[in-house]
Amino acid sequence: MGVSTRPSTSHRQRRNPMGGALAVVLVFGTVHTAHTAAPKVDQVEAATTQSIGGDTGHAVSISVVEPGKERISLAARLTSMSINVAKDVIWQVRNDQGELVLDATANELESPLAPGEYVVEAQYGAVSLRETVRLVEGNSIAVNFVLNAGGLRVLPSLKGLSSADIPSKILVYALSGPDNGKLLAHSEQAGELMKLPAGMYRVESRMGEGNAIAVTDVRVRPGKMSAIEVNHQVGVARLNFVGSPQAQVSWDVRPIDGVKISSFLGISQKLALKPGTYLAEA
Repeated sequence: MGVSTRPSTSHRQRRNPMGGALAVVLVFGTVHTAHTAAPKVDQVEAATTQSIGGDTGHAVSISVVEPGKERISLAARLTSMSINVAKDVIWQVRNDQGELVLDATANELESPLAPGEYVVEAQYGAVSLRETVRLVEGNSIAVNFVLNAGGLRVLPSLKGLSSADIPSKILVYALSGPDNGKLLAHSEQAGELMKLPAGMYRVESRMGEGNAIAVTDVRVRPGKMSAIEVNHQVGVARLNFVGSPQAQVSWDVRPIDGVKISSFLGISQKLALKPGTYLAEA
């Protein structure tokens, strides 16, 4: 979105129908054109197409037990070469009638189970796998899923400014595989680990309710954690309505020659904005 940095040629004072004064303080950091942030830990490569989740699979092993002692054991690993099991997998097991017979979050799950046909589902972040298994009398069955998954952390910040009191939002879109173009993960906590199928992703970082948006592409590799630092080249606008503390105030903010970019309710607000000239109306 383009913004104008030209000073206004005229100044008009408008009467506030609510009887309060509108105080706007703009504090900008280094003024640069906002640009796409680059990853700091995991180097972004060319956006080559890679199948997301295409290498997932499972291994099944069967052991003989006494009738009446049939069991099912479930585990998952990030890759076929991983030694350790994946943590905090959501396990669900349904019988042939679709009834939920097991539902737990665990690294590994083992439980008695009557002979029959079952659908086993493993959910690990944005990775979801399903497999149908048959447990016969006098057997125990162990299912080990290969998730072909990795992790992603995004650390947004405002260049040269403290952003601890401005909320952030991370959106992650798939760039390959059957989910191409879909939103696969989101987070409102800086640095939160997002569990994703291996593949290429478009990462969008937003700071607060303004127009501080940065976009970059990143590859998530199976069994590895990628990290991105996003430095938003923006300033902070502190908007305050000076009047009754009980006033119901509705705000609209837009570039001086553009369309509205933010609307919110409240006495005050902080906005992360690209350098430019803006009009705030309360």
